[in-house]
Amino acid sequence: MKAINPKAAMIISIVLSLVVFGMGTAMADTFTDSTIYWTNWNNNTGDDNTDNIGSPNFTGGSYTIDSSGNLTGISLDYTSYNSGISSGDLFIDANNDSVWDYVLTTANGSSGNSVWDVSGLNWSIGDNSQDLYTMSDDYFSSGYREGHPVEVNTAASAWSGATLLGAFSLADYDSNTSSDIVFSGFSLGMDKEFAFGFTMTCANDVIFETGTNPVPIPTSILLLGSGLAGLVGLKRRTVRS
Repeated sequence: MKAINPKAAMIISIVLSLVVFGMGTAMADTFTDSTIYWTNWNNNTGDDNTDNIGSPNFTGGSYTIDSSGNLTGISLDYTSYNSGISSGDLFIDANNDSVWDYVLTTANGSSGNSVWDVSGLNWSIGDNSQDLYTMSDDYFSSGYREGHPVEVNTAASAWSGATLLGAFSLADYDSNTSSDIVFSGFSLGMDKEFAFGFTMTCANDVIFETGTNPVPIPTSILLLGSGLAGLVGLKRRTVRS
């Protein structure tokens, strides 16, 4: 049996070490609230120039990616509390193409805290043609951001194309200003760049942020290392011939 080229062995060892290190860790990253409304959901009033209308006031939050490249949690920070409003649904665009792929419906709706695959609906973020959204107007008559989505309308005929994946845990907006809203207990595959949207039932402050998934990077390193090892081996065979 031919001995492994020492240079190739060293490259493979380094690459495998990097991959093992990457696979053994999870990553949490933070974001700040920089969105006034979701794409195409301006209402042509003063709301379009106002980040938050009364309470709550979201300041940002964090998201967690596990060692397999799955999104496993989103936490939302706020600085004011109003007991008269509740959490909306969490919408996720797994590849940042402006089409929703997953929705986490909260207990406010008829589906409880459930995770749904909606990728088959081809549901554009700015599309209300199928009445798939429940709007802020359905909850309040004044003092809110009018005409903005807050939840899914599970009664819509198109919703029959959604697939139930399971349940999740929600630490809701229900105590005081020191308690984050935390979605956890799920695991959803994300591309290198993804997006997510959220708001309360009043839509007084809106979250729409882009996240990055660093986990595919070790795989790229492995492919690069394998290629380099192959080149080293090829060079060795060429010298001998």
